[in-house]
Amino acid sequence: MLQPQAWFIGHGSPMNALESNSYTQAWANLTKTIKKPKTIIMVSAHWTTKGTFVSGNTKLKTIHDFGGFPDALTQYQYDVAGNPELAHKIEKVTNNQVQINNSWGIDHGAWSVLTQMYPDADVAVIQLSIDVNKTYQQHYDLAKLLADKLSSEDVLFITSGNVVHNLAKLDWRNSGSIYPWASLFNDITVQNILARDDMAILHKQDNFSLAHPYDDHYIPLVYFAGFASKLAHREVFNNKIDMAALAMTCFSAI
Repeated sequence: MLQPQAWFIGHGSPMNALESNSYTQAWANLTKTIKKPKTIIMVSAHWTTKGTFVSGNTKLKTIHDFGGFPDALTQYQYDVAGNPELAHKIEKVTNNQVQINNSWGIDHGAWSVLTQMYPDADVAVIQLSIDVNKTYQQHYDLAKLLADKLSSEDVLFITSGNVVHNLAKLDWRNSGSIYPWASLFNDITVQNILARDDMAILHKQDNFSLAHPYDDHYIPLVYFAGFASKLAHREVFNNKIDMAALAMTCFSAI
């Protein structure tokens, strides 16, 4: 059985689904260090809801929740199975705090990463939505609960967002410049994660509103901290900021 572990992936552009670069290679290499799980439980920045839901589909439809990209990306399909049995167990162990919702599928925050990790789509996936009405503490507590209740289920917890995500401030020339506030926010976040200071992750540090005009890409980090709360070892990789305001920083915990 897979040893419990959790990953946070800074997913960046959906074009990473089709490209080979240092980021995608690091994602792929991560899977070579572990036994293949039975199911991935994925928290993506791109499924936000009122209430918390889990996908109970037998097969997940590929959602192209973006625009302005090449046809090769908008037509891309990641044909992956779900795990309805596990979805029902999640309902049960959370006392229906999490409920099945089959209206979603797998969005680009999930499949653009997973297609590099598991290109054959041979690991079942369940997506967990982000309830916009929950506090960070509630997200964290839910992640801890799931990590505890599903510890024997041969699952891998993956969360997908960005440590810094301000699209309005992006330097599309990618000149190599980085806003000082973006660098500082990323550095402090890395320090807090590696120091296991999860309570710092649950509080908005200086420059939060610049790093995250909207916090949908930050909340997956809160889930990572919760999933990893009882795991002994944490590491950082892909610790870099692109286009001045988009952190590709990733974490693993085991």
